Amino acid sequence: MKKRFTLSLFLLIAAQGILILGSVSAQNVGIGTASPSEKLDVLGNLKFSGALMPNNNAGTAGRILMSQGAGVPPIWGPPLLNSAATTNIGKFYVNNITLPANTLITYTITDPNCVPGSCISASFVGTVPGTAAQVANLRIYNIETQAGQFILRIANLNSPNPGYTGLSIAYIAFY
Repeated sequence: MKKRFTLSLFLLIAAQGILILGSVSAQNVGIGTASPSEKLDVLGNLKFSGALMPNNNAGTAGRILMSQGAGVPPIWGPPLLNSAATTNIGKFYVNNITLPANTLITYTITDPNCVPGSCISASFVGTVPGTAAQVANLRIYNIETQAGQFILRIANLNSPNPGYTGLSIAYIAFY
């Protein structure tokens, strides 16, 4: 009788454990939060010592993890070439540029990370108003890098019109 009771109690505890584990695996788990919104929701810092392995792929050296959008696992992007020579990468904006017709404007942009030999690539942001021929007459010339700044020259070769106000330029800098 005592053996039967012990066996029954063990089976009851084991069945409850299976039920508990089954219900936990179907729910979100939170660490530091009472209402987790994802399978694992951590409020606070996260520290781990192993590899970050999206889709069980640890990637290879020199690659950047890239998002593929909401609900899709990230992937490892193409390798960075000459990574030993690149210490920083940044994307920045210069906003509210006024560019009258038939002008060349020089902008000095303060950037404490910039050094002679940095690589800066710039382009206009969004759709610039005007015909294709007018937009083709907007040019970004000769980006000169210096210590702590770079110089950007922008031309509007349209004459007599149009002039532009409120233009924005995005630039990517490799230091």
